[in-house]
Amino acid sequence: MLLRSATPEDYAPRIAELIWSEDPVLIGLEFQSFEGWAEVLAAEWPTSGASNSHDATTLAIQNGDVCGLINAFPASELEARMMQSETLRGPSALSSELADHIDALFFDPDPSDFYILDLAIHVTAQKTGLGVILVNHAEARAKAIGFVFRAGRPY
Repeated sequence: MLLRSATPEDYAPRIAELIWSEDPVLIGLEFQSFEGWAEVLAAEWPTSGASNSHDATTLAIQNGDVCGLINAFPASELEARMMQSETLRGPSALSSELADHIDALFFDPDPSDFYILDLAIHVTAQKTGLGVILVNHAEARAKAIGFVFRAGRPY
């Protein structure tokens, strides 16, 4: 198993499928279909600073194929990344009422947190410990840029 930073050239339908598999209902509400999601991700992936960009993503590669990924970055970047993504996507097709309900599902992270946006493991690699490996890798990246962890939470 190889863990490595993603590059703009890594984008492929497999990555869209992995992230879609995390929560197809919620992603489907926002993007209407897998095809809509894949189109948006294809635009965001090569754009540094977007929420679903390669620049915050680590890939797990096994037998030459992506079998997992984690997208994580300082929470202080979250708002700017979301704004960059909105610029690429255009305005949301969601009603403001539905958008408010979806927003209520997520907490507002403290700017001092290290934020995990996506953690996705292909079904063939689930129950192998890959999720823990990717989270530990993200934690090591966070520590390398100055985050301090206590009891599993950065402070």
